[in-house]
Amino acid sequence: MYMGEPIKIKFKYTGKSIDSVIDRLPTAEKEPILTEQGPAWLVDAEVYGRGALMWLLTQGTMVEVVGPPSARQEMKNMLREMLAKYEQ
Repeated sequence: MYMGEPIKIKFKYTGKSIDSVIDRLPTAEKEPILTEQGPAWLVDAEVYGRGALMWLLTQGTMVEVVGPPSARQEMKNMLREMLAKYEQ
């Protein structure tokens, strides 16, 4: 896995198993929230940049990175690159 620089990241998790996220990100702190789609979790964790974002991508639509802006932008960039491969 890619390491990268440690960063604090915040994301919304709407999946059914928050425990699996906490197992993967042991520094994470979770807070229950209510979204338009229903109950969810707001998760704060110290992670290693790109590697963590790559893992978050495996969670599909159950995850939305909300901060910091640089991590959110990097996630957008990776998603655009992925989508471009399928639009050719």
